[in-house]
Amino acid sequence: MLTDAMDGMQLVLIFAALLVFAVMVSQFESLKLPLIIVIMIPMLLIGVVAIYTITGEPLSMPSLIGIVMLLGIVVNNGII
Repeated sequence: MLTDAMDGMQLVLIFAALLVFAVMVSQFESLKLPLIIVIMIPMLLIGVVAIYTITGEPLSMPSLIGIVMLLGIVVNNGII
């Protein structure tokens, strides 16, 4: 049951990134600026993987919810 929930959260993470990109494209009315901001998302994932590797903590459901929230913060900071 836990693996099904993790797969669902990974799908939510991908869907959230695509939805954020679509909203930015409609707001900025171009593809260039949203692509620059979306390039920050892989850097977020690199940092998350590095921290979990260093600390040795397992990836859990609250962690995935936090990653989705962190995705919003990174995009917000990129826009500002």
